[in-house]
Amino acid sequence: MALLERASALADLDRWLGEARSGHGRLVLVGGEAGVGKTSLVHEFGERHRRGVATGGRWLWCGCDPLTTPQPLGPLAEVAADLGGPIGELFGRDRPAGHVPARDAVFADVLDRLHGRGAARVLVVEDLHWADEMTVDLLRYLVRRIGRLPALVVGTFRHDGLGQNHPLRLLLGDLATAPTVRRLEVAPLSADAVAALAVPAGLNPQRLYAATAGNPFYVTEAIAAGGDGIPATVRDAVLARAARLSDRARQVLDVAALITAPVEVSLLLEVASAAGPSADECVRAGMLRERPGGVEFRHELARLAVDEAIAPAQRTAIHRRTLAVLLARPATTHDPA
Repeated sequence: MALLERASALADLDRWLGEARSGHGRLVLVGGEAGVGKTSLVHEFGERHRRGVATGGRWLWCGCDPLTTPQPLGPLAEVAADLGGPIGELFGRDRPAGHVPARDAVFADVLDRLHGRGAARVLVVEDLHWADEMTVDLLRYLVRRIGRLPALVVGTFRHDGLGQNHPLRLLLGDLATAPTVRRLEVAPLSADAVAALAVPAGLNPQRLYAATAGNPFYVTEAIAAGGDGIPATVRDAVLARAARLSDRARQVLDVAALITAPVEVSLLLEVASAAGPSADECVRAGMLRERPGGVEFRHELARLAVDEAIAPAQRTAIHRRTLAVLLARPATTHDPA
């Protein structure tokens, strides 16, 4: 499916690659919510330019994984064979037991490999929200030195789930004024763009936009499913993200799925028997968003997926608890009728 409303972002990436080719390297951080199309954007950028830097240049692609115990510099394992040197030693099968190259040697070698010797090198690291601390440190190291290299480092990341003390969150703050860093925010599709996709598929554009809020992943999966129910791929993705929440936050999420939005935060927390941080966790994870009068699901399809997964007994208990809380409140505050 063709990319819509990404011409400006692609033009920015083109310009920064041009600067890199002139010897003024850049670190580009591409952010956005889950499913908004960060990977699609970067891959489209790559397809447009890989032939242009093929002679003497190189594109390297790697990504971070959501591991419980991530390996230091884990994403570089995918490009270790291409990089060689200390990176190759770090991940090579023939590495002597117990031998780990020094961090400074690894960082310096990556910098040297990015030099390119006359042609721009492009390193793409996807899903930095799952990056280990050493990978984040590598980016911090490169930022101070990449400005004099014909190199472009592109990192994609989700805003969702970045806690206040997440290594990437700290890095973003540290690099806010760095002259070699460029930020690119990928926005959801507009109602017009969703309509351009929905109408040829025979779907109601207003309903599709209301259900997806313009999230390209949800839009494309809903169209593929013919607009009938919740696509299995969407359900799986939503429930996987919900499963990463704490027990209290998941209870808050379940309650929010069953109460008409926007849900007053105090009501939500009282029904869920939870404290404020639990609702904040749902917002940070990108499941809920703040609205005047309370919070609501960021996407209606996500709410439906969570709603569908609630067991009958739990559903009944939440409804009873909600009614009890509303009846206990002064009539001027909430009228259950």
